[in-house]
Amino acid sequence: HIRRLEDIVNSDVWILGFSTMVRKHLRFMRCEATLDAFKQCDLFLKIPDLQRNGLILYTELKKMCRELGDTYVEEHILTKSCSKKVSVECAWEALKFLKDEGIMVIEKKRVFLPALYDDEKTIADCIRALSEKPAWH
Repeated sequence: HIRRLEDIVNSDVWILGFSTMVRKHLRFMRCEATLDAFKQCDLFLKIPDLQRNGLILYTELKKMCRELGDTYVEEHILTKSCSKKVSVECAWEALKFLKDEGIMVIEKKRVFLPALYDDEKTIADCIRALSEKPAWH
């Protein structure tokens, strides 16, 4: 794993910013580098624009979900929230990249972190199953 980690740092360091990608490439669970960590190590500007913009949106989505207690953020709210750091066009491209890589789930113009999406879907499925059962008497 150390050799693979070194290869990623040298070629695709952006992978380390997304736990989904770290799990996929290194099989490490729930590990990711923060946006601030990339900046402190002078690696942030070495990340290609698409992935760098994706990291900005991903960081903002995590922050908004944590602060608001929501499981998702509307696409237009997320892109507007990042508009001082990422142009609108680049934000939409980054959203597509994040969705294509499985880093975010986008459904009905709502942007989810995969774990929160899975949790919400599981809860909804349980409630649906309960509501379809006959009432107790």
